[in-house]
Amino acid sequence: MFALLCGKPPFESKDVKSTYKRILDIDYSYPKQLRISPKSKDVIDGLLQKTPEERLSLDSMLIHPALDNQQT
Repeated sequence: MFALLCGKPPFESKDVKSTYKRILDIDYSYPKQLRISPKSKDVIDGLLQKTPEERLSLDSMLIHPALDNQQT
Protein backbone atom coordinates (compact mmCIF):
# COMPACT_ATOMS: atom_id res chain seq x y z
CA MET A 1 0.00 0.00 0.00
CA PHE A 2 2.87 2.37 0.84
CA ALA A 3 4.55 1.62 -2.49
CA LEU A 4 1.32 2.16 -4.41
CA LEU A 5 0.74 5.56 -2.81
CA CYS A 6 4.35 6.76 -2.67
CA GLY A 7 5.95 5.09 -5.69
CA LYS A 8 8.67 3.37 -3.67
CA PRO A 9 8.95 0.83 -0.85
CA PRO A 10 8.81 2.26 2.67
CA PHE A 11 12.28 1.16 3.78
CA GLU A 12 14.23 1.63 0.56
CA SER A 13 17.67 3.20 0.97
CA LYS A 14 21.01 3.51 -0.81
CA ASP A 15 22.25 0.00 0.03
CA VAL A 16 20.95 -3.34 1.28
CA LYS A 17 22.52 -3.04 4.72
CA SER A 18 20.87 0.33 5.31
CA THR A 19 17.56 -1.02 4.03
CA TYR A 20 17.69 -3.93 6.50
CA LYS A 21 18.49 -1.53 9.35
CA ARG A 22 15.53 0.66 8.39
CA ILE A 23 13.28 -2.42 8.37
CA LEU A 24 14.47 -3.49 11.82
CA ASP A 25 14.00 0.04 13.17
CA ILE A 26 10.67 0.55 11.36
CA ASP A 27 12.24 3.73 9.96
CA TYR A 28 10.12 5.14 7.14
CA SER A 29 8.67 8.49 6.19
CA TYR A 30 6.17 9.77 3.69
CA PRO A 31 7.48 11.89 0.80
CA LYS A 32 6.74 15.52 1.67
CA GLN A 33 5.78 16.39 -1.92
CA LEU A 34 2.88 13.89 -1.91
CA ARG A 35 -0.51 14.50 -0.37
CA ILE A 36 -1.49 11.30 1.40
CA SER A 37 -4.69 11.31 3.38
CA PRO A 38 -4.52 10.88 7.14
CA LYS A 39 -6.78 7.83 6.79
CA SER A 40 -4.35 6.17 4.37
CA LYS A 41 -1.42 6.99 6.64
CA ASP A 42 -3.32 5.47 9.55
CA VAL A 43 -3.72 2.17 7.68
CA ILE A 44 -0.07 2.07 6.65
CA ASP A 45 1.13 3.01 10.12
CA GLY A 46 -1.12 0.30 11.55
CA LEU A 47 0.36 -2.31 9.24
CA LEU A 48 4.00 -1.29 9.69
CA GLN A 49 4.20 -2.11 13.37
CA LYS A 50 7.21 -4.02 14.69
CA THR A 51 5.19 -6.15 17.09
CA PRO A 52 2.75 -8.45 15.27
CA GLU A 53 0.13 -8.09 18.01
CA GLU A 54 0.09 -4.32 17.45
CA ARG A 55 -0.44 -4.57 13.69
CA LEU A 56 -3.76 -3.75 12.14
CA SER A 57 -5.73 -6.98 11.70
CA LEU A 58 -7.39 -7.98 8.45
CA ASP A 59 -10.81 -7.48 10.03
CA SER A 60 -9.81 -4.01 11.20
CA MET A 61 -8.47 -3.17 7.76
CA LEU A 62 -11.68 -4.22 6.06
CA ILE A 63 -13.72 -1.79 8.15
CA HIS A 64 -11.15 1.02 8.24
CA PRO A 65 -12.54 4.32 6.90
CA ALA A 66 -9.69 4.55 4.35
CA LEU A 67 -10.85 1.32 2.71
CA ASP A 68 -14.58 1.68 3.23
CA ASN A 69 -16.26 1.61 -0.19
CA GLN A 70 -19.78 2.16 1.10
CA GLN A 71 -21.32 5.39 -0.03
CA THR A 72 -22.94 7.58 2.59
